Parts: sequence; structure tokens; C-alpha cells
Amino acid sequence: MRTPVVSVVMAVYNGMPWLPQTLASLRSQTFDDFEVVLIDDGSTDDTAKILRATAEADARFGVITQTNQGLVASLNRGIAEARGTLIARLDSDDLAMPDRLAMQVDFMRRHPDVAVVGSAIRIIDAEGVAHRRQAYPCAPEDVRSALPYGCALAHPAVMMRRDVVQAVGGYRESFRHAEDYDLWLRLAEKHELANLPQELLRYRQHGSSVSFRHRQQQALATYVARYFARERRAGRAEPTIAHDKPLPADILSQLGLSPSARAEFVQESLRAALSPPGQTLDDTWLGQQMEEAWSLRPHLRAGRFVRRCAIPYYRRCRRIGQADQASVWLGRAWRLSVLHALWSLVAAAARSTKD
Repeated sequence: MRTPVVSVVMAVYNGMPWLPQTLASLRSQTFDDFEVVLIDDGSTDDTAKILRATAEADARFGVITQTNQGLVASLNRGIAEARGTLIARLDSDDLAMPDRLAMQVDFMRRHPDVAVVGSAIRIIDAEGVAHRRQAYPCAPEDVRSALPYGCALAHPAVMMRRDVVQAVGGYRESFRHAEDYDLWLRLAEKHELANLPQELLRYRQHGSSVSFRHRQQQALATYVARYFARERRAGRAEPTIAHDKPLPADILSQLGLSPSARAEFVQESLRAALSPPGQTLDDTWLGQQMEEAWSLRPHLRAGRFVRRCAIPYYRRCRRIGQADQASVWLGRAWRLSVLHALWSLVAAAARSTKD
């Protein structure tokens, strides 16, 4: 059997109703020297039927069925089963543009020093209506500069060199919901990462998306991945933790982080939860996080906290009818930084008027 250039790895758990559209976007690729490794991760809807029908109609598609093991284990299995030297990722609710594989293969052939290439993406909603464009830094040096501050590649839009990913151990379960960010940080220490400026993926955001349902764990894993990367850059060994299960809720205490480091984490987790506004969140957890941040206020960057957390939380409380809580946080924002509170309120009002 001829070895394909690209293996598209897709883990699917209850992929309906968007799965057929996703599979069709792969069958419409202008580049055709690829296989698709489909991991049915214990789906209970019509996913198995759709995958089976697609594999019967197109020999490039292969299906592996397993009991539910989660995204990280499924992706690692898909990569292990892949035959292509290049791995393309795609989620079961997103859409690959027709020239996605062609453009990324061409880039990887012309840039052998690059281990991962992503692209700009277009956000779509549950109905497929296009919304905002999300661009990422393109040049390797810009990606490297951006990574310490956030995920500089869209995971379902990347193409990776299989041997390089396997050499660093693949994805790690300990960083569940931020497994891609942890992988990019580790790869960037030895290899170049880049993005194409073209929109090669339509990224679907909806209420059941992992990024909406698991914000708390995602924020924790993101922060710890960043902390581990700083330790490695400083020439120190990573703290020893179990990588075969998600991080425990008390991992920051286990790591013995200083109040300043805890304040940084809480502020970053709140920023991720509150932006963009209107997300489906656990308001009890959110309130607890805000109170923890307030208890750590001597260690916060006051202006940044007011702009990114206090005023957005005040506006959320007003929107959901928590007038007393809104009043408390408006007063606290004012105490921390009148200038930043006023600026944030004026900016938010201007955006509302524009919308």
C-alpha cells in the first residue's frame, strides 16, 4: 500500500450534527495524497454510522473504534497509527478550506526547518455563519515571541512533522484542554513554528465546544504549561507530576508558587473566562475566582486587572441581573485604578454604541 504524504488525524466523540460537513470538506481538498485517521472515541450518536459510510465510499478514510478515552489519548493513538510524514489536525465540527492541505504541504516542503505550520482562521457559529477573522503571527521568530503569552497557533488548523511530535512525547494528558499549548511550547524549544496568513480553516464556536465547557481546567493547564516552560528555559528540570491524568485542582499549592505567581494565574484565568463576553460560565466559580483575586490584590497589576477582569465582571453582573455584585465590583475597580476603570467603561460604551 502506497504511503501517503499527509495523515489527517481526527478524534470524534458524538460529532453530530456537523461531522458530515467536516468530512465533506476533506473530500473536497485540491491535494489528494492523504489519508484520514478517524478515531471514534466511544460515540453514542450517529457518528459511527457516518464514519463507516465515509470509509466505504472513500478508501483514504480509515476508522478506529475505541471506548471513550478522551481527546489526548485519541490524538496520540491517531498519530501512532498514521503513515504520513506530515500530520494535519482537524476537529469534527470545523471545516477545512479546499486548498488547506495543498498550501501547508507546499510550505513544509519549502521550509524543512519548520516543525509546525498553522494558519489564520475564520470563526463560524453553530449555523455556519461566518463571523470574525482570527490571525496569528506568521514568521517563526514572531510565533516564538508570542508563545510565552498565549497559544499562537490554532490547533485544528496545524500541520506537523510526525517524527518531531513523537520525539517530544506527543500530547500530555496532564495538560488536558491546553494539550496543544503545552506541545507548542516544548516543540518551540528545538524547532521553528509558523503560520500562513491565509484563512485555511473555518472554526466553529458553539455552546458545547470544549473551549466553552472546560474553561477552568483550560486556564489551569495553560498557566502550568507556561510555568513549566519558564522552568525549562531557566535550565531547571520540570517539576515532577503525573502526566497520565489531568492536573489536580491544588496543583499550584503543590508547586509551592508564591502569592505573586498565584495572582498572575488567577488574573489570567479570569481574563480567559471573561473574554469574549457572554460565554456560558459557572458563576459560582467565577465569583470565587474574583474574590481570590481581590484577596491577592497587593500582588496584582492593578490597571491590567481592572481593564481585563474587574470591569468585564461588573458588566457581566449587570447583564445577568446581579446588581449588588455589580456595584461591589465597580467600587473595587474604582479603588484600584480610577483611570483604568473610567477608560474601560468609556471603551465598552463606545463598542456597544458601535454594535
